Amino acid sequence: HYPILPKHIWEGQDIATFTNFDLAKGWPVGTGAYKLVLSTNQQEIFDRRDDWWGAKVGFQDLPAPKRITLVPVSSDDAMGQLHIANQIDGGRQLLIGTFEAARAQNDKLSSWNPEGPNWGAPDGCDYSLVFNQMKEPWNDVNLRYAMNFAIDRAGLNDIGYEGGQKPVTFAFSNYMAGTWLTEGSPLKAVLDKYALDNPDAAKVEEYMAKSGYAKDANGLWAKDGKALQVTVRTPAFIQPVLAPLTQQLKNAGFDAVQAPVDDTWLPDIQSGNFDTMVFVHCGSLSEPLETLQHYHSKFARPLGENIPNAVAASRYMNPEYDKLIDAMDAVPASTDPNSDYMKNAAAALDIALRDLPQIDLLEEYHVVTFNNTYWTGWPSAADPYVAPYTPWEAFNVVIHNLKPSGAQ
Repeated sequence: HYPILPKHIWEGQDIATFTNFDLAKGWPVGTGAYKLVLSTNQQEIFDRRDDWWGAKVGFQDLPAPKRITLVPVSSDDAMGQLHIANQIDGGRQLLIGTFEAARAQNDKLSSWNPEGPNWGAPDGCDYSLVFNQMKEPWNDVNLRYAMNFAIDRAGLNDIGYEGGQKPVTFAFSNYMAGTWLTEGSPLKAVLDKYALDNPDAAKVEEYMAKSGYAKDANGLWAKDGKALQVTVRTPAFIQPVLAPLTQQLKNAGFDAVQAPVDDTWLPDIQSGNFDTMVFVHCGSLSEPLETLQHYHSKFARPLGENIPNAVAASRYMNPEYDKLIDAMDAVPASTDPNSDYMKNAAAALDIALRDLPQIDLLEEYHVVTFNNTYWTGWPSAADPYVAPYTPWEAFNVVIHNLKPSGAQ
């Protein structure tokens, strides 16, 4: 993301202290059809600019909503209740159970898909178990492979997300699957070669033995008389996976414990103050390089020094891999199996799955919920004119697409 800033406002400002907020001066300014008129802890209000330049020059008609009000909502349950009562038109995602319960009481509610359990849309990210490659013993590929085969992704999905996500073995979004991951494609062949979504107790034992571990009297994997403890950490927004993942690792003989869910995850993942962490990997929407590049050594930093990109948190380094990524970055993307780009992409994916610096688990699908009582024209799988996510820049397109239903 490269935001464009108005020079006449930002020039000469200290970005560490400049707030860019002064409603009397019209700050913040923007090129859109709305202006901010109120901002408090309770709400933000944007009013339509009827003198908007875009309508004057014929770029776009004025959007139908005259006012947009943003309000904080305390919980998933509270959001569901507001939808049931027709007190909101849209907002953040709901848990599947909340959405289905609310929809049973208000048939005007919709999400991306018309049927479940995959009600939601992919958001370009997956949930991954990241290993800190600069800490023992997590730099042992056999240990990482053993943990992979201890994990039942379908079980994580069913228990943690009520079947609403999609098990994956690499952070390629479903948005690019129809172009890059078709049957017979080079990338699909590499994914099939490793077949990582296959829980197998025998393989857990095989790889743990290669790492020098054996089960102790308590049935836990141990080396030199000490059980291997696995601390499972997640940010709050991935908490549904915490308990089932911890239990699966326990069932496979790992001394797995749940870490407290707090706000230390971000500074810790940036500085390397972690062993393992479940985090999002947001990458490939349109081409494989977008994800594959995150294992390039340029993103690694010594422990204690912040990495430049939180989704590249494994601190993995491999000069052979770097050369492939550099070559991909120098040419346009190509789906041609004989192109250098595709050959390098397949080779890089092979290395990434061979070395497994992180275990990709589930693709993130969000049940972003819209209420059609007062406004229609929300995006959906049947009308996918834009992704449904309110934080994304393109959500402005949704506002311009809305039409009043006529209900009062």
